[in-house]
This record gives sequence, structure tokens and C-alpha cells, in this order.
Amino acid sequence: MVNHPNRSRKKKADDDAATPDPAAIKAARIDADLSQTAAAALVYSPLITWQKWEQGQANGGNRMHPAFFKLFKLKVRPDYVAPVDLPKPAPATILAKRESLGLTRKEAAALLMVTESGWQRWETEGTGGRPMHLAFWELLHVLTRDKT
Repeated sequence: MVNHPNRSRKKKADDDAATPDPAAIKAARIDADLSQTAAAALVYSPLITWQKWEQGQANGGNRMHPAFFKLFKLKVRPDYVAPVDLPKPAPATILAKRESLGLTRKEAAALLMVTESGWQRWETEGTGGRPMHLAFWELLHVLTRDKT
């Protein structure tokens, strides 16, 4: 699937939808003066996952998703204001949020650099897909803060 941001071979390194390379991930963390543990916590990921992202251990799809890197870069800015009282990203809540923003599934998926079918699984009960990761949920709220 070429249109998925982690599978495209044509993305530029400075493109938000490009999968960040390990050196960029490490440099961003060091520039923010954070430990790996603190950096991982900012994007709601285990320490071991952050370490794999920095080491470039991409076996099994362990590359950092561009949305996680975007959220990390936003959260380390001094002017970052975290959303308050985020509800758990349950399917009905995700659907209601998208509809309140007046976004199609395709538009919402593009905001978070995911596939439309991936978005659909997040907002549909009983599809057997993974629930939306909290990093995606927070990024959605941050990117659409002025639209609600």
C-alpha cells in the first residue's frame, strides 16, 4: 500500500508525512534535553519502543509513525498547551469528534497521516482492529483546537 506514510519511498525528509529517521528522532530528543524515558512518555509509548525508534530497529514495523514525531515536536515547544480532560478514544467518541469537526473519514485520516480504512476501524465498534493510540487522539485535538 504505497499511500501509507510509513511505506512510501518518495517522501522528503522534511515532509511531516515522512517516517522520521532514527538520527532525527534522537536529535529531536537531545535538542529537547529529554531522557529516552521522558521522550517516550510524551507520546505515550514504552521506553523500549522509543529506544528501537532511535536505533533504527525497524523489524516488525517498529518505525516511528510520523504523527507521533509531529506530536513530540509540538509537545517540546515552550508554547505547547495540552488539551484538558481528553476523553478516552472509544469508537463512539472518535466518530462524534470527527463529525463535530465536519470532517470526512478521508480528511480526518489525512490529518493524522493514516489510511482511511485505519480511521474507519478506529470509529467502528467490533471491527477487531486496534483502538486509537492516545498519541493520535491528542494530536487530533491539538491540530483541530481552533475548529471546535
